[in-house]
Amino acid sequence: VRGTYDDNIGFSRADSTSDFVFKASPELALERTKERSRLEVGAGLDFVNHADESDLNRIQERYRGAGSYDLTERLTISAETGYMKDSTLESELERVGRVITLADRFRFQGGGGVEYSLNPRSDLGAEYKLSRTAFSAGDSVDYDGHEVALRYSVRTRNETDVYLVRPAYTRYGSDVSDVDSFALTLGMTRSFDETLSATAVGGARYSRVNQERGGTDRNWTGVVDLSVRYQGQTGSASLSYTRDLIYGSDGETLEQDRVQARLRKHLTERVAVGLVASAYRLRGGSGSQDLDGAHCDATPSVRYNMTRWNVLTLAYQYSYDRDQAVSGDEVATRNQVWIALNMTWPGDRNTRRDGN
Repeated sequence: VRGTYDDNIGFSRADSTSDFVFKASPELALERTKERSRLEVGAGLDFVNHADESDLNRIQERYRGAGSYDLTERLTISAETGYMKDSTLESELERVGRVITLADRFRFQGGGGVEYSLNPRSDLGAEYKLSRTAFSAGDSVDYDGHEVALRYSVRTRNETDVYLVRPAYTRYGSDVSDVDSFALTLGMTRSFDETLSATAVGGARYSRVNQERGGTDRNWTGVVDLSVRYQGQTGSASLSYTRDLIYGSDGETLEQDRVQARLRKHLTERVAVGLVASAYRLRGGSGSQDLDGAHCDATPSVRYNMTRWNVLTLAYQYSYDRDQAVSGDEVATRNQVWIALNMTWPGDRNTRRDGN
């Protein structure tokens, strides 16, 4: 459960409205693992209620399922599916880094894959993913997504380095545009020790965009995924940077740069402090005015472990958004303060995720 004070609930650039928001989020997750198979299913609801703006009250839904099966010692097949109903203000803001008109978002996704172990140090795999995203209102357009990818990975003899090659084809389609893109990336992951690891992925993406109103755009985009992770006994930290071409909810392709940092430090056995910060840069579009926007947010928090399974969190978030493609004010800001209680009821404590 979570109670939030929000000084700009619609992330408006003018005439902002403040309100208190209460959210209860029950969730059920089940896991089953056997010698050759693994299965996970889950379902959750968000009951969102506003103290004053009751017309914004809503129920959000999310369902997921994933499983894998070892056909032989070398060959594994897997599949996953999911459905969610949520709000564009939060979901598209996290995915794209852009504030759009508030509406309900309905998203279905699924896919499957196969992986074959060529030898003890190398694997070859293939995967297919599909998605369908629809919106209830606003300026957003419904779109479909498909991706087919191959993956080859090889580990060094000492298991400290993993090298990866991944060619992929992606297609997005809507009433506004159809996008076909081809990408090739090369990557490497290194484990320096038990606490520190780093990943570096780079490549290129070629895209062909067919506009429904006429015209075809072709472009090349660099693909980058860099990250460093540290996990110690009393704290953790990570820093990542990604660059790629994404499909916006308005049917336009956008170049996205994203930086994210996460820090957590345990002050005592029960008390921990944390910080999450993100920054986005968006460029692109093919309308009358090209998009050049930015979004950033910072969230410091204090976490108190009441028991092994119950956690109390106090957090503050500052968000800044700039979008020169909108008319009027380009800049919007938002401040949020919340207190949340996370309560977990484990089934069999001998089958917890950490294996203890």
